[in-house]
Amino acid sequence: MVLKAPTTLCGCMLLVVLSSVTATGDELMLGFYDRADTSGFEMLADAGFEYVIPYGLEGRKESYIEKYLGVASRCGVNVIFSVKDCHKRSKWFPKVDWCHTDDPDELVGCIAKRFDGHEAVWGWYMADEPSVSWGKLNWPQLGANSRSIRRNSSKPIVVSDKPFRRAWLLWGYLSGLCDVLMTHTYPIPDRSVVDVWDAARGLSKRYKKPLIVVVQVHGKHQYAFTKTDEISGRLPTMNEIRVMSYLAAMGGADGIFYYSLFDFRAAPGFEERWRFLSGLARELKADHPIISSQEKVSARTDVAKNDGVYASVRCFEGTNYLVIVNSTPEPQVVETSFSGGTTTVELSPLDARVLPLRTEEGQECTSLREKSGP
Repeated sequence: MVLKAPTTLCGCMLLVVLSSVTATGDELMLGFYDRADTSGFEMLADAGFEYVIPYGLEGRKESYIEKYLGVASRCGVNVIFSVKDCHKRSKWFPKVDWCHTDDPDELVGCIAKRFDGHEAVWGWYMADEPSVSWGKLNWPQLGANSRSIRRNSSKPIVVSDKPFRRAWLLWGYLSGLCDVLMTHTYPIPDRSVVDVWDAARGLSKRYKKPLIVVVQVHGKHQYAFTKTDEISGRLPTMNEIRVMSYLAAMGGADGIFYYSLFDFRAAPGFEERWRFLSGLARELKADHPIISSQEKVSARTDVAKNDGVYASVRCFEGTNYLVIVNSTPEPQVVETSFSGGTTTVELSPLDARVLPLRTEEGQECTSLREKSGP
């Protein structure tokens, strides 16, 4: 991580932070999808969301992109530059007059070469749901685009697709083309929040690469093709968003992004929901080093099994912690026994806790091995 001097050009005092992703769990990446405009940068940076994936940036004028990246840099927002529509099946294939080519991989290479040196560009968002939008006959274009980016940039390539169980034919290929895996599932309101856990685990247990999980903050009714209304396609509640975020982290996510800022801002009750999400960002950043810790747990712990309750014990800096999530709409009481005694955890509906466990003297946990890298 590189820290640069404070700047006020974003409208508030911020540190410009240029981050590099790791799979060590040292720092949780938090970000949003958004449109390619700068109006959300200050609120994102103030709330601790340091990453953005801007749809449509690759098709803008060169001067606009320079301005956009300049504001991002001053605000401390890292841009994962989208080139997802650089394939012939996309109805949004960008017309880039400053690249002078309509060949997809040449276009990707031109964009990467032109903006690789900008400090606000963290990496390249190469593909979005290629298992659906690209078509099998066009999958070789993924490899061509990846190679073109590699020739012109050393920054990470990110690909996003549906969870492993729904796109298993492609994930093995995708994992060899990118540096960071990304997956999403939008279960609200017709499926369980547990889908997020399944999506995270489906990739984190198979591939030793950094993983970003996308969490739903939009309502399906905001998209006409879903043919839902504000009830049948409702927004996720704040508790649902919080639990989905914790399930993503427990499932192995190194980053959590939210889809999307433009939907979130358009929904009713934005100010209250944004205050909640800002608080959640602080909470997740504080808890993630515990949740992702690979230190050996010294206390013998037994957590009673309850349907819909996800629990694990983690050691962090000499203390054992119980990480526990209630994914159900009902209260749960969970009995936990460990070396230092027993405890009863009362969980509210859709609840998530990170609780220190008392241990007997001399049983403090210690780090016995280094955390694994990418």
